[in-house]
Amino acid sequence: MVEKLERVADIELTHVPYRGSPPATMAVLANEVQLLVVGLPAVAGHLRDGKLTALAVTKDERLPLLPNVPTVIEAGFPSLAISNWWAMAVPKGTPEPVIDVLNRAVGEALKDPSTAAHFAALGMSVPTQTREQFTTSLGPEAELWADLIQRGNIRVE
Repeated sequence: MVEKLERVADIELTHVPYRGSPPATMAVLANEVQLLVVGLPAVAGHLRDGKLTALAVTKDERLPLLPNVPTVIEAGFPSLAISNWWAMAVPKGTPEPVIDVLNRAVGEALKDPSTAAHFAALGMSVPTQTREQFTTSLGPEAELWADLIQRGNIRVE
């Protein structure tokens, strides 16, 4: 995401690797680094306590938990509008009936109002897709990140 920000904003940033959101968040709080792109649950408490300031959200609409924080679209960077996604995976060769049972169970859980409320409290929405829709969405997603990784010469550290 930061690589994409550099490209669209025509800026140069120094990458500082951390082993996950908690140490990266601590680094921002300690002013060791000045910018962090991270999911809201990792920093919501620090934002609420006024220890961090959110500059923008990468969704295409404002978050109910951060109504005064503009979207990247509003900030002038529409190509940065992306969101995290989650998926449930099973080992290759898992029988289709087992996959169907799991898929139905997860779908039902996500439709439960208390589940939706729990995710909303974390600043997350719960859109659901069929397996086919999700699989189809992976192609463009992989192309986007593969291009950024290649052009940015990004390596695992």
